[in-house]
Amino acid sequence: MGIRAIFLLSLFFSGNPGFNGCQSVGVQHPQECSQDSDCPVNSACEVHRCRCTNGFLFSGDGTRCLRVAESYGDSCEESLQCSSYLSAGGTCTSGRCACSPGFHYLHGFCYKKSELGETCFSSDNCYVNYQPGAAICENNKCRCSSEFYQREYRSCRRAAQKIGEDCAIDIDCKFDARATCDKSRGCQLNDSGTSVVERLEFSPRRAVKLNPEWIKKSCKSSSDCSSMGSATCSSHGTCVCDRAHFLSGTGDKCIPELGEPCTPPELPQIKNSVCREDVWSCKSTHVPAISNRECKKATTRYRTSCLFQEQCFVFGPDAVCTDRKCVCNDKSHYVDDKMFCWRNRGVGESCIENEDCYIRSSDVPVHCDGFVCSCLNGTHVSSDRSTCINDQNEIGGFCIGNEDCTTENSICADKSCVCAENHYQSEGKCLPGNFANCNQNLDCKVPNSVCRNGTCGCHNEHVAASVNLCVPVVPLEAPCKHHIQCSSRTPNSFCRILTPEPEGELEENETDLAGTCACGEGFYHNFEGCFRKRVLKETCQNIAECYIESNQNSVLCKNGICSCNFGWRAINDSHCESGGARMSSRTWMLLIVLGVLCTHTSM
Repeated sequence: MGIRAIFLLSLFFSGNPGFNGCQSVGVQHPQECSQDSDCPVNSACEVHRCRCTNGFLFSGDGTRCLRVAESYGDSCEESLQCSSYLSAGGTCTSGRCACSPGFHYLHGFCYKKSELGETCFSSDNCYVNYQPGAAICENNKCRCSSEFYQREYRSCRRAAQKIGEDCAIDIDCKFDARATCDKSRGCQLNDSGTSVVERLEFSPRRAVKLNPEWIKKSCKSSSDCSSMGSATCSSHGTCVCDRAHFLSGTGDKCIPELGEPCTPPELPQIKNSVCREDVWSCKSTHVPAISNRECKKATTRYRTSCLFQEQCFVFGPDAVCTDRKCVCNDKSHYVDDKMFCWRNRGVGESCIENEDCYIRSSDVPVHCDGFVCSCLNGTHVSSDRSTCINDQNEIGGFCIGNEDCTTENSICADKSCVCAENHYQSEGKCLPGNFANCNQNLDCKVPNSVCRNGTCGCHNEHVAASVNLCVPVVPLEAPCKHHIQCSSRTPNSFCRILTPEPEGELEENETDLAGTCACGEGFYHNFEGCFRKRVLKETCQNIAECYIESNQNSVLCKNGICSCNFGWRAINDSHCESGGARMSSRTWMLLIVLGVLCTHTSM
């Protein structure tokens, strides 16, 4: 392998933009040709092969010549258009050129990103919390720059070293423990030690659109673009801004991006930016946009307004903008006095400070002991070693398995200690209720319950309304509080409340009812029971099912069909009227006697 090839490979793996990937600009198409018309648009026939013209490259399928990107945010169809300009980390996302995950945009390229403590090959690899220049590469490891201080293990913030210097939060003022960040966002000395923090509300303004196609000025050479500043004449015959520059809002000037060199007292052209240490950067109250072309206002109070992820940078790299509020992601927890989303570390993981140790699913605290996250005295590691459990874990306590619950007759259900089946809670204990196993009556704790055949149950004339309640059974039209009081005595009945609730349906174990037992819908009271209401001509199993509005003797269940009795005729489906053939009971009796006498006479 040649020396040049080795050099190019080292640039690629370091994330250095000097290597722009495998560019297809000018690469021949396998299609043979004899003239330009045989080739795709924006290509020409050279030596019997189609070749894209300067500034274009072949699409992935080789059927078209696509325009090479000339700036971050250019329109695109395929990632190759972007990586040819932005380097190997360039990609086409939602039709625009941007940097792939794991890369960040700086100096007009996509650099491979390294966080604090990670391996780096240049300071441009070190990208911490959206701020170019916050970290440098030293001995191939990223660390905070000298003008910044470290927060937690993954973040650097610019430190203010004297009264009046820019700040966003109190802890930025590092020169005195009494110093605070005042309403004007400058450090002051506060003898009382109280913090003055003002909420920064957003009044979003339109960001500069990332589209170099705005530059429509024709040119033949770069000298034609000199009035725009840092601009050149592209292969397409139009002026474009140089790398790491973008078009001003007026469209007549190219502006250097954040992170680019500046010379005081040069005036800033990006709102809320300053020339600091000869590099363009945002004020302490603002944060660079991912494009490095805008300074966005930072949020300085947890759970308050944001529109973009980077606006939450005050709270560290694990802060996210969700539902327009800055919050911690699922991998971190908020430490109020540090104003930081601290990365979670569980039991058994390495730690340096107590803030490192946190288990989101548990209220039991964890601490850092001997550089390992450990359980406090009075707690123990759960069965799956994922959290800490109280040694005396009562009903309602967090649990992983049944062995984590210390109350007798308790189990772990849905990660909470509860009483086992057929047991109920009373004064912190789980007592055997209805249907629990027993050896004697004393084992059954529910009033009016007894031990019968090894199982607790309600004694005679009582029924179980719930695991911890026995209630008396009652007949129809008697007072009741529970449906089961009625239905256990009379099937198909329920407790009809006297003052029904406007909402909701009553459950069988409710204890606040006040009503009387009645037949359920579709049933009616007859022969001391509740029977399904069957009208004339409907099927029946017995006469009690046949419903008639008056004179129950006028109906009968005949051949499985509700019918009017002999001597009666149907007026409607629930009424039988006596007919002319109706005979009195005395007449029926006389006929029966005569029949008997005639039988004996014939004998």
